[in-house]
Amino acid sequence: MLLLLLFLISCPYCQFQATITQSPPFLILRPGDPVSLGCTVSNAGVPTMYWYRQGIRDRTLTLLLWSVTVNSTQELTLTHFKADRKTGSDFTLRTEKIMDSDSGVYYCAWSSTEEQVEGAPLQKPLCSSAL
Repeated sequence: MLLLLLFLISCPYCQFQATITQSPPFLILRPGDPVSLGCTVSNAGVPTMYWYRQGIRDRTLTLLLWSVTVNSTQELTLTHFKADRKTGSDFTLRTEKIMDSDSGVYYCAWSSTEEQVEGAPLQKPLCSSAL
C-alpha cells in the first residue's frame, strides 16, 4: 500500500509580512520508508512552531509536536515522529518508518507573542490564509 502525504506549500501571513514554507510539497511513500518534512518561517523572529496532521479517513486535525524555541520540542501524540529545531526559523518533522496510519495532510504553523509594556491594549490585525 502506498502512502500519500500532502503539505501546505506556502502560506503568507499579513502579520509582519512573514511567510511559512513546507517542503517537499507532496510525497508518496511505502510503509516502512523514512520521511523528513521541512518547515521554514521567514520574517517572524523566533516564533512558536507547530506540526499538525489531518487524517485522510476521519479528517481530524491533530497537533503532533510544537517548539517554543531552538532545540526545544514537545511531543503530543505520535511517538515514532521526532522533530528538530536547530534554528529559530526551521522546524523539521521526521520518522524512520512511516506507517499506514500516518497518511494525511501535514501542516506546519507558527505563532508569535507580542509584549506591550505601556499604553493601550495591542490589537493584532486579523488575517486568514487559504489551506
